[in-house]
Amino acid sequence: MLTTRFAATFVVVAGMGVTLLTNRSTSSGDKAAIAADRWRLLRRGLLLYAGGYVVEWIWSGTILFFYGAYFMVAALIFTLRTRWLALIGTVAALAGAAIAAWRIDRDTTGHATGWLDPVPDSPRNLFLRTFVGHTHPLLPWLAFLCAGMILGRALPRLATIRWQLLAGGVAALAATYAVNALFAPSFSSASTSDQRWAVILSTRPFDRGLLYTVGTLGSSVAAFCLVSWLAERWARHPLTVALQRRGN
Repeated sequence: MLTTRFAATFVVVAGMGVTLLTNRSTSSGDKAAIAADRWRLLRRGLLLYAGGYVVEWIWSGTILFFYGAYFMVAALIFTLRTRWLALIGTVAALAGAAIAAWRIDRDTTGHATGWLDPVPDSPRNLFLRTFVGHTHPLLPWLAFLCAGMILGRALPRLATIRWQLLAGGVAALAATYAVNALFAPSFSSASTSDQRWAVILSTRPFDRGLLYTVGTLGSSVAAFCLVSWLAERWARHPLTVALQRRGN
């Protein structure tokens, strides 16, 4: 149940960091400041993307490579209104699930789909690796970044909405597992249609079904709410202070 939950939570927090980094420029509307923040994110993203690409050859599965892609996309979208960020995240989640379902359809009809998960040894394969294949592709993981950016905008109101967010996150997590438990077993045959539905209703990370994305986002939001409450509740506790200093 905890598989990839930590990585997804880090991506949500990274989205919040993007908002905190760019909040001053977007609030003022200063075009020069916005451009500076955009280039800062692009530079950091490119550095992580290039460095992660090198690490990927040594240790396949590192998230650094994908973090670079997240930050480069964030550089392009951080000025958008909240509803557009929500739409982008929703489209990313739906697209990830649709690609997974299409891949099952192709596999069961005898068509090779390994090309969707290639070694990044060409521009085409690098693009597929970034958006579709391997461990943390933008489709659907961009949904976690967009959610974090939206959550970052709500930080000034966190004290008043924390428990609603916590309840929503827990409800989303519970609902996805309940739906999976109730309906996924009924699609256990070898037919293409059943296998497609099994992927869509899956809560396993590499199936990239919609339930996985929704449930993982719910657990990430719930974790953030709990940790932020604990940090505020015991702000002067030696452990909290020590962790804060390590974070700085």
